[in-house]
Amino acid sequence: QAQAMHVSRSYFDQAFKLIAGYSREVAQDTTASAQLQLESNLAHARYQARLAPGIRPVARLNALLHLRLHRRWMNQTVGAGAQVFIDNEGASHFNPFGSWSPADGWTIEGGANLFAGKPDTRFGVFKDDSNLYLLGRYSY
Repeated sequence: QAQAMHVSRSYFDQAFKLIAGYSREVAQDTTASAQLQLESNLAHARYQARLAPGIRPVARLNALLHLRLHRRWMNQTVGAGAQVFIDNEGASHFNPFGSWSPADGWTIEGGANLFAGKPDTRFGVFKDDSNLYLLGRYSY
């Protein structure tokens, strides 16, 4: 007897993906951008048949919106901004960030990754992994 093969909720055997975006300097040293990603599962019936019992299927058409705003000051040595990712299941990832370059080659960055959504969604699965970060980088 053949055993049924189960796939992850977010696994698409065959899919079509379209990404469109726009970025613009909205003021001096301030950039805003938006991106929309659409993904369609081309084999939705087969996908649903391969899900484990009780697993909620992903919609046939999925959308992900990405918005970003970034500003720089003091001869572009200080920067701050935020970006957010929101999907059509109500899950989100919010990332505020900042940076400072005290000398040539040195950058200090900090920010947060804040996840929200149902536990089986793209970002909700990381809800308990929201974090703060700080890093130093030297480039030569």
